[in-house]
Amino acid sequence: MIISASRRTDIPGYFSDWFIQRMKEREVSVRNPRFPKRINVFSLDPSHVQCIVFWTKHPGPMAGLAKTAEQLGYSLYVQCTLNAYDRDIEPGMEDHQRRLDELKRLSDQLSPRRVLWRYDPVVVTSRYSVDVHLEAFSRTAEQLEGYVKHCVFSFVDIYKKIEKHVSPVPLEDMLALS
Repeated sequence: MIISASRRTDIPGYFSDWFIQRMKEREVSVRNPRFPKRINVFSLDPSHVQCIVFWTKHPGPMAGLAKTAEQLGYSLYVQCTLNAYDRDIEPGMEDHQRRLDELKRLSDQLSPRRVLWRYDPVVVTSRYSVDVHLEAFSRTAEQLEGYVKHCVFSFVDIYKKIEKHVSPVPLEDMLALS
């Protein structure tokens, strides 16, 4: 079984200690988001888990989580988001360079094959123009050379919760960024 552990919430960034305890207890209870009264219990026995995939914007706490996970017999894969945005779009976000340096340390710990860089979601605004994205992507890619083998680059998907705040990326901007 492959577990995508933090797609809905950034477990490494906010709940590392909680997940370490779940790994030690070898099970996790998960509330169904559509049916809140339904709680599923999943085995985290390392003999059943081929890999745990973490999604994070905060790679710093991942180092301790990864070390403990490996000691408990788990294999990890980490997808880390680093993009052009400042705190105006992502309030409370740590400094970009600090997160980039933490991602490099994590790659040194796990290996470049087990750390993926995500540059997403791409939103084009007056402040975050195509040129800003091209420059930020290029600068980050240069600094991550040798630390990651893959990058996911994707444009924002417009859904009900965000449609009042974000516009779709125009096709000509998508093509310019491709």
